[in-house]
Amino acid sequence: MRRHAAAGLALAASIVLLAGCSAAPSLPPGLTPAGVKALIDEQNAAWWNGMFPDEPQPVIEPVSYDTYEVQGPRVEECMLTAGIPGVTVSGNGGYIFDPNDREVMDAFNRQMYICMMTYPAAFDFDAPEERGYYSPEQLAFIYDYVVERTMPCLNMLGYTMPEPPNRETFIETFYVSGYSLPYYQLSPGLTDTEAWERVLLRCPPPPIGQWYFPTGGSFE
Repeated sequence: MRRHAAAGLALAASIVLLAGCSAAPSLPPGLTPAGVKALIDEQNAAWWNGMFPDEPQPVIEPVSYDTYEVQGPRVEECMLTAGIPGVTVSGNGGYIFDPNDREVMDAFNRQMYICMMTYPAAFDFDAPEERGYYSPEQLAFIYDYVVERTMPCLNMLGYTMPEPPNRETFIETFYVSGYSLPYYQLSPGLTDTEAWERVLLRCPPPPIGQWYFPTGGSFE
């Protein structure tokens, strides 16, 4: 009986850990449609310049904005129509070519960029967070929540957390390097869904964004 009572108290203490901290600040505003477009344009420019830094980025007028289910086949058809020598379109989003042939690789990358810009994915500008686009204020909120609430909670459960990047670096490099929530440090010892659910119940992730976990589930 004592053992069960002690376990119950420990569970209760861990569940209320975050509640016992200072109340989480209210969610900051997200990106405006203009802000989302500017960020997407910046990412497309980085994509092109990463491949062809000495070539001007082409200006491409989209033909249509499609769901992912429609975009894939249209991009594939675009690549097939281009008829790039040395590249075979294998279907289901697959392409066969020699990655060691620089000329073929460049031709493939160039045409893939053109096709993706011709048939970009549709975007809901009213909910950019669902596609992983956050305002700097939202990124600051996510960082503070993880560092000040989630990580201390996981420490209380006995897990050792890695040193996080500083706040400015996290915000500045989020769209370059991304960020894995600290739960991934737990994956070697947590192999079943029930164990993960217990951890998520006690130490939830930030209430904004979409976070995926090694079990294949997600927390939105």
